[in-house]
Amino acid sequence: MNSQKTMPYIKNSYYSTSSIPPDNLFVEAAHFIFEKNWASVRMIQLNFKVDFDTASHVINQLCAAGVLGSETKDGSRKILMTENEFQMYLNNATVTNSDITFKTVKNKLKVDPYFSEAGKFLIEIGYASIGRLQRSFKIGFNRAAEIMDQLCFAGVVSVERGVGTRTVLMSMEQFEKFLNNTELTEAISYRSSATCTVLNSKKEFSFNGVICDYSHSGQNLLFLKNLIVTHASQDYQLSFINKLLKENSPEDLSIILSDLSLSGYEIYNDVPNLLIPVISNIDKTFYAIDWLLSEAKSRTTLFLKQNARNIDIYNQYSSKKLSKIVYIVDEIFYLQNSFEKSDSLISLLLNCNRMGIYILFFSKFNLKNLSLGKIKDLITIYNEKLPFETNFSPQVANEKYINNFDAMEGIEFEFFCQNILQKNGFRNLKTTKGSGDQGIDLLAEKDGIQYGIQCKCYSSDVGNKAVQEAFAGKTFYGCHVAVVLTNRHFTKSAVELAQVNKVLLWDREKLNALIKSAK
Repeated sequence: MNSQKTMPYIKNSYYSTSSIPPDNLFVEAAHFIFEKNWASVRMIQLNFKVDFDTASHVINQLCAAGVLGSETKDGSRKILMTENEFQMYLNNATVTNSDITFKTVKNKLKVDPYFSEAGKFLIEIGYASIGRLQRSFKIGFNRAAEIMDQLCFAGVVSVERGVGTRTVLMSMEQFEKFLNNTELTEAISYRSSATCTVLNSKKEFSFNGVICDYSHSGQNLLFLKNLIVTHASQDYQLSFINKLLKENSPEDLSIILSDLSLSGYEIYNDVPNLLIPVISNIDKTFYAIDWLLSEAKSRTTLFLKQNARNIDIYNQYSSKKLSKIVYIVDEIFYLQNSFEKSDSLISLLLNCNRMGIYILFFSKFNLKNLSLGKIKDLITIYNEKLPFETNFSPQVANEKYINNFDAMEGIEFEFFCQNILQKNGFRNLKTTKGSGDQGIDLLAEKDGIQYGIQCKCYSSDVGNKAVQEAFAGKTFYGCHVAVVLTNRHFTKSAVELAQVNKVLLWDREKLNALIKSAK
């Protein structure tokens, strides 16, 4: 019955850490499993004194050969063959120390249409994760996980270890041999209520009948922050999520959803932006918060290496762009008794926005009926009665900040100015690195003129130092014009120095004029 199964091609060098040749390890592992009537990667590691990747590869070989089934919840594998059937299998296979070849006809394997392309892609980049498949192939979590299971079964990648990490076990040459010796047939098309569909060559997508347009992807994420939205009906919540998803590609936005009060979030289980399947219980909600805190710490390390103060600056200078992550919980009421005990949530809210991580809590209750504890001081509270776009749209945010930019932090003010200048026809806008910026915060171009702009959000008038820094930064960055842009005015001394050094001074009136003329 299993004589037509094939195993992935492997090189002898893979087992260099083991004293057992690859043919003997495969056979001896199988006989050991039959004897113990139990199969797991850990068991192979301990008994044969091999490392995790070696044991994982052997288990994958045995799966591909039809000896073992898929992994169960406890990490073990179901045994599908008897020892006699395995011996019959070996009689139909020629095993050598360099390769495994077969006398039998090609194995027929049902796989996702993306199976071959996904395998080659993961081998090429050198690591395997479900999230990477989601983003690269614009597919949902469930489908990406299914493809990863198929690749694991075929021995292309290892079983999962750690947090979503897998090792690529085949070279491109080995995978090509595997494909040549396996007859792949496409499984039934993957479908769900949220399937994303390619609409045209511009890579627009649709989900749940919502057409996505990524032409301005990432723009409305510049004003994201931690939020609580009260009086949030189910329709409002779904509209909010739809707006985020339809305007932001998976490369720019990843989301995690907790559906604790059956708000209908399961319809998003196949959108490519989703990092994990929709969460439906409180414990997993806090597990996700713990993971986000860990991710924030990892990003802190990356930012330090790049000398970047936030995710937007990091993405400008790094070859591997990080997506912004939005965690949305449909009902905060169910979590309020745990807030005081959740150090992870407090730590996350204190610093997460700079790392590109944002927490959004919805609630159908009035604010007075919620016990928020300390987090009330760390999060912005909105009411659904406010215009929907107010929560994160840069267009409406411009109007909101006409009389409120004085309250901004330095970094927030810089990005506000960047957005305003872009809407006034400036192009190629870039923020400089945080520390060591040489006196310039923004680089911009208009009508062939290169501007070096220092942004100052002060509570008093700006003095000489800002002018001196902008003048020095102009030379450092090779700009034609140096500018100091502020929410205040300039001292008399600063005006005189700017005139001598030909530094443009854009004060409060100029800023308001730019806001008014923003298109």
